Amino acid sequence: MDEIIMVLYSFHIGGDCEAFEHSYQEYLPQQKEFPGHLGEMLVRPENERASYTIVSKWRSASFTRWLQSSYHDSMVSMLNRFKRERSSVKKYVVAHSDKVQVL
Repeated sequence: MDEIIMVLYSFHIGGDCEAFEHSYQEYLPQQKEFPGHLGEMLVRPENERASYTIVSKWRSASFTRWLQSSYHDSMVSMLNRFKRERSSVKKYVVAHSDKVQVL
């Protein structure tokens, strides 16, 4: 069976945070409809308005297909318009989950 992974994409943006959040909401429907995408949320530290982390839940093989898609390319273009510093991407394998549904 395909592993379930969590992908954390963290970055700092420059410019208008409201415009960034609006742009994120614009691309999100494409990602939500991509086969194997299991959920997503955009979070930021309570007192750091310009720091964000996208937390996505995927079937592992589907995430690989997403990375190779034109949808992913358009998302990266959207994010890079706002990016101020180098971003980081980390993948986590869900080893165990009990009653807490993260997404």
